[in-house]
Amino acid sequence: MSQTDQVTPLDLILHSNEVFKRVPAIFRAYLANRNPDEHDCIPRIFERTVEKYPNRPVIFYLDRVLTYQQLNEEANRVAHYLRDQGLKRGQVVALVMHNRPEFLISLLAISKVGACAALLNTAQRGKVLAYSINLVEPQMLIVGTELCDALTEVRDQLTTLEEKNFFAVADVDTQQQSGDTPQSYINLMAASEHSPRTNLPETAAICRQDHYVYLYTSGTTGMPKAAITDHNRICSMFYLINVIKQLKPTDVYYVPLPLFHATGLLACWTGV
Repeated sequence: MSQTDQVTPLDLILHSNEVFKRVPAIFRAYLANRNPDEHDCIPRIFERTVEKYPNRPVIFYLDRVLTYQQLNEEANRVAHYLRDQGLKRGQVVALVMHNRPEFLISLLAISKVGACAALLNTAQRGKVLAYSINLVEPQMLIVGTELCDALTEVRDQLTTLEEKNFFAVADVDTQQQSGDTPQSYINLMAASEHSPRTNLPETAAICRQDHYVYLYTSGTTGMPKAAITDHNRICSMFYLINVIKQLKPTDVYYVPLPLFHATGLLACWTGV
């Protein structure tokens, strides 16, 4: 951070009027989130938004545009498929993929089942990658084909995953085609193509205290650590960010940060 970007006490004083104007809204957000519905989790909040704005764009990515309804249906079919393959509430799915709609589709699908997504740093390789995966003992793994080579290198070191539970997602517009994936991985989008696109009944049982994601530390002083984050923490943060940023339904939130990072993830769901 340069000196010109730093906020000094004088800056706060000079702009105190703007700060104080937001205090009532921040307090209202705090009160609204103080005693929330126990089952008001990320996927249920998203499903309510889908009911309000089904045809409103939710993701702009390159030349692709997904509406709330489309994102929900894509996530639902993956969620139904993963559940039918044995994924249960409270279990862990390792997710390693670059920023693209399929990352959010996969993450939302995992959360709809009530499972927890371990969001792996896409720069990890070798023993660090294997360690990070084994640390959370996942039952399933979803990888983007752009990172299959990195996973294949450590596949024989992964101790909790059965061969049938390695899934890959092609780096294409999977709404139009499922694309090609390596033979040693199940093509998740092809396999889930005929699954129902309706909301899962299991989502209603998820609690705000349930685990939502594992976020990894940078590992600068040793191997990465997996920090558990529940639905309640994420919900509380994006309610507050919405107030501070004063976002409106028509705003577009540009997110260049990696979605496996806490800030990128919060920015993403805050916009949604």
